[in-house]
Amino acid sequence: MDGGWSEQQGTVTCGSWIRRPENVNWVVFGTKQSTCSVLTVFSYDPNTTSLSSSPLATYVFEAVDGEPVSIAVHPSGDDIVCSTSNGGCK
Repeated sequence: MDGGWSEQQGTVTCGSWIRRPENVNWVVFGTKQSTCSVLTVFSYDPNTTSLSSSPLATYVFEAVDGEPVSIAVHPSGDDIVCSTSNGGCK
């Protein structure tokens, strides 16, 4: 996978399932990479038990935000709150 997700993933610091109302499952990971921290959302296929090859969404943290520590997902799947190592929430 040249230049793909696998080369950029970093260390996973937290994660959570996102259950969508339309019977779709997503997964969100918080990762610490060499230069920044990132939240990434993937779709999950229960038939093949695999994640999508490319992310559905990505959020890059500012360096002052710290790294993701924990993730909470609203039961509707519409909102995500992530606490960071600097004591903030995004």
